[in-house]
Amino acid sequence: MERKSIILVLLSIMGVLLSTCTVANLPAKDPATPSGVKFPEVTATTMATPAQQQTLSPTPTVTEEPLVLPSKEELDVRFEDEILPLVNQLILAAYDETLTLGENYQVAYIPKTSRLFYVQSVLGIDGSKIFATDDTVYILYEIERGESLTYSSVRQSSSAFTQEIIVNLQLVVRNNEKFFVIESQKVTGGSGSTTLTNLVDNSVPSLQKLAGNAADIENDLEEIIGYACGIDMSYSIDHQLEAALFTYALDSDNWADRYQAANALGKLDPLPLKSASELISLMGDSNEKVRTGAANTLNKMAQAETVFNLLLQAVDNPNDDIRYHAANILRDVYPDSDLLTETFLMLLHDADTMVRQEATIWLTDYRNPATIPSVIEALQDTNPDVRESAAQVLGEFGPDAVSAVPKLTQLLQDTDEDVRRAAAYALKNTGDPDGTALTELKKIAKNETDDMAFRAEISAITAFSDKETVVIILNEAFSDQNEDIREEICSILEDFQGVDGVTDLLLLALNDENEYIRRNAATSLANMTDDAAQIVPELKKVIVNEQISDAYGEEISALVALSGIDQVLPFLQEELERPEVKIRIAICKILGKYKNSPGVAGVLLIALSDQNENVRKVASEGLQGIDNSSTSHLAELYEAARRETDPDLFIDMVKKIAKSSSKADTIPLLSQALESDLIEFRVQACEALADYTGVKGAVSLLASSLDDQEASVRQAAAESLVDLGNEAATTLPDLLRVAQIENDRDAHYAEIKAIASLSDKESTLPILETGLQSTNVEIRRSVCRELRGYAGVPGAVDLLILAMDDEEYWVRYDAVDSLYWYGEEALPALPKLLITMKESKANMRVISAAAIGAIGPEASAAIPVLIAMVQNQQDYEKSFAVKALGKIGPLARQAVPILINLLDPDTIVNDYDLRPNCIEALESITLQNYGSDVQKWQEWWQKSQ
Repeated sequence: MERKSIILVLLSIMGVLLSTCTVANLPAKDPATPSGVKFPEVTATTMATPAQQQTLSPTPTVTEEPLVLPSKEELDVRFEDEILPLVNQLILAAYDETLTLGENYQVAYIPKTSRLFYVQSVLGIDGSKIFATDDTVYILYEIERGESLTYSSVRQSSSAFTQEIIVNLQLVVRNNEKFFVIESQKVTGGSGSTTLTNLVDNSVPSLQKLAGNAADIENDLEEIIGYACGIDMSYSIDHQLEAALFTYALDSDNWADRYQAANALGKLDPLPLKSASELISLMGDSNEKVRTGAANTLNKMAQAETVFNLLLQAVDNPNDDIRYHAANILRDVYPDSDLLTETFLMLLHDADTMVRQEATIWLTDYRNPATIPSVIEALQDTNPDVRESAAQVLGEFGPDAVSAVPKLTQLLQDTDEDVRRAAAYALKNTGDPDGTALTELKKIAKNETDDMAFRAEISAITAFSDKETVVIILNEAFSDQNEDIREEICSILEDFQGVDGVTDLLLLALNDENEYIRRNAATSLANMTDDAAQIVPELKKVIVNEQISDAYGEEISALVALSGIDQVLPFLQEELERPEVKIRIAICKILGKYKNSPGVAGVLLIALSDQNENVRKVASEGLQGIDNSSTSHLAELYEAARRETDPDLFIDMVKKIAKSSSKADTIPLLSQALESDLIEFRVQACEALADYTGVKGAVSLLASSLDDQEASVRQAAAESLVDLGNEAATTLPDLLRVAQIENDRDAHYAEIKAIASLSDKESTLPILETGLQSTNVEIRRSVCRELRGYAGVPGAVDLLILAMDDEEYWVRYDAVDSLYWYGEEALPALPKLLITMKESKANMRVISAAAIGAIGPEASAAIPVLIAMVQNQQDYEKSFAVKALGKIGPLARQAVPILINLLDPDTIVNDYDLRPNCIEALESITLQNYGSDVQKWQEWWQKSQ
């Protein structure tokens, strides 16, 4: 048999077989032994859920029996037998650049993987359409999916996330009984994006001619991509089909598919409870997001009896994550159910910390005294984490768990510090009726090595005795070599003001080698105001030798708290001469807290002369918001500004001087800044002068800056002249001169704005015309954008028409974009707009259509071009042309049949704005109002002929 005949027979067979895969024609299956995506039956022992017994909330609606789909396994076989041979043929096709597409080809999308073939089959894509004739362009495709998900607000009824996809395309045509590759492309898009429909034909030039033939196939491709990525892409897919496909996607190799499928199942109504088994398995997924997504969906299903039973089984699963999520769901959905008491008592002994935590929380919230004996037994568990969790639960019971005191007291000697800590806190809450716990706590605390356990033990001792007794224990414990314990003691003593021995112990700690102990001791000493006379001399000795800024800051704060800022200020001024930069910064930070106290501003001004920039910055921040009614330090501030080398600090000082005296006093400083070699100094000075309205010398400084060699300085000067208003009119000749020779876009734009604000827009047009002659493309674009606001100014349209002849595409685009705002006034540009309507780039075509529409009825000459755009271009382009026809109004009557056709539901429309725009245009053209009723529009049209 000849090769051609063999291929034709093969294609015919495949077409028939694929056509049987449609949803409507799926073969009937025996319900007892279905094939395809199965939802396993629940095998757990049937029991009433807590919700049913306690009437907490209604059980979710159970879905109908799931749709029986072809199994992935049998479709894999079919793919290998029927599709793979063609795929291999297409892969091996010869490459031929000389072949071009005609107008009569059909388009066939052939998946390269069995996974996509599965989705394509269950979606029911018509095989006869794909493999109909020899005149077919085969698009062999496969999809690479990214690992990352980002939030998106695009149309997705079951997911709020989109995933990057790359569609690898190979275009193959059949010519003279052979297959030839004519193009290969990688097309990038986002799953769930409305742009996917147009993704292929917009990105592959060879397909643009076939857009009309391929529109419905492209929509199918969109759904294939969407479902392959686990995202619902359609509002019309059957609920059972959605549930089946999403359940299938739970097995994807790509975590993002599994994640999105799990979330999508949870958004179906009714909930597909039959997928609960797969979701429970997914709670043990290797990806955390997938685990969480599955758990969230199961949480919504947990009121159903079958799901409740599955979750009870899951808490005994060997996988830690599954047990944890199952326990979390049960705890969340059933916070106080007697049916779960034994389950959570069992989980209190679980090997996984997170699972035990869930049990601890549930038992704590449930707080049923009947569970206390079982929890007390858990105190003897061999696992220290179990003992800790049990102690936490008993502590939450408070005095009701007093029977646990003996066992909790024994745990104070536990080898695990977390257990000792939990036992101590529990004892504090349960009480100590006979004092045995207090005796043990005193003994344990003196030898404790863990700081957190020590704090818990001291907290319990304080609850059972007086503070004097506690201080004795703390004194004894302080001799311990454990630095963490000593640090903890210093923190505890903050609440022991007035207790004998506390001050002496803290002063001892103040000389500790450990900086954190010194810091905590200083913090606590700040509260010992009764002993200030004793503390202050010792505190100063420590401060002058301190090298660590954090400890230093706390020590200074304590000194101020005990002595007052006025007494400490001379000492701090002396300390500003310390060589350590961090120490000087710490002083300035503290002074900033007392900025409005007498004398503080003077010390901060001294710091403004510091050789270190960071010290000066902190000092300047400290002076922010200071009471500037006094000018006694003005000379020092002025001198500091004159010496400043940091532009930001300089401007900050200038503002302080202006606030304390007047802006006129700062003009010499700004003049000095404008002579600086640092560009930022000059820019900052120009920007500052924007607030100098009415200040003598400000305008002249800005005028001189218009000739600065740096464009950013010229820009800042021009922008500030606008702010100064009419008093800057004297600079108009300078602005006109520099604007004509300006070569920087932003500076030119600022100069044009300044000229327009100081004179009138008509006077600015010659400068704009000069700008259109610039060799700098960005300046020409800037001119076009500036002209957007010149509607009504004689000659403005002429300049935009001139710009429409520019060799640079984006200049032409900006010109057309600006014409849109001129409305009827843009009529002289219509001949040029008809030319730009035919440019190759879509965005130029649509903006041209918009500008023509803005002209209105006077643009009737454009009607044939707009109609052609509606007939030949993509939907989003059609939409612009349709709107333009509507604005032209009754003169566009010849477009009515075409617009009515676009309203037909059988017409493929992928732009959701297109049909509403068609209705609006029809109403404007016909002066009728039939909304979306196609039949009434057709009847009216026939009668009106």
